[in-house]
Amino acid sequence: MGRKNLITKEEILEKSFELLRNEGCNAVNISRIARELRMSTQPISWQFGSMDGLRSELLVKATTYMNSKIAEHIINGDGSILPSAALALVGKKSVDFVFDEPNISEFIRFTKVPKVKNTMIPTYGDLKKAISQEFADYNVTEEMAASFIRDCIVYTQGLSTLIFNGSIAGTRKYFHKMQEEFGVLRLVSLGVPKDVVLRHLSSGNPSGARRHTGTAGTAGTVKKRSAK
Repeated sequence: MGRKNLITKEEILEKSFELLRNEGCNAVNISRIARELRMSTQPISWQFGSMDGLRSELLVKATTYMNSKIAEHIINGDGSILPSAALALVGKKSVDFVFDEPNISEFIRFTKVPKVKNTMIPTYGDLKKAISQEFADYNVTEEMAASFIRDCIVYTQGLSTLIFNGSIAGTRKYFHKMQEEFGVLRLVSLGVPKDVVLRHLSSGNPSGARRHTGTAGTAGTVKKRSAK
């Protein structure tokens, strides 16, 4: 027998998110959600209109959750992290999210409903201005900073997709190293001395400093998944 008390829209959405996170996209369907909440399917259809309506709102919830995890260190920080280090940490957290939340990552990547704008991370305009100011002594303009940010985002998104698809293998530490080295090389290409870049990036390290050693090739092994 179904529950007699009224199930709210938020409860339905929360249960949907729980199923998504724990079991994956295929577990999120009206029949399964109704069974988990001990109710009929009608209230779900009434609240969301259709499965597409539910997926759309679930995508908002999933993306908000992802953004909060990726930008958590910035949102809850004390402002001591320099802009370049903050961007580097966002990249590393993006990779971590693929490892830690594969079901949500899959849902966000492949759900065909309108995407959700990222509101948790500083805006593109704010960030390019901040990085330009951070490296003003080395004549890094906002245009140069914008190209650096763009390239880092493209690199991180591409890397995350390859990790998710199983096209490359390695530990998260290895992929963090790859990201850092890419960022260092791009900033050096803009005219910022390597030792300055590494010093700035160390502001995002909990220990306050770190020593740059070797190349990504020494931190792990990248290999393509064998064809089945």
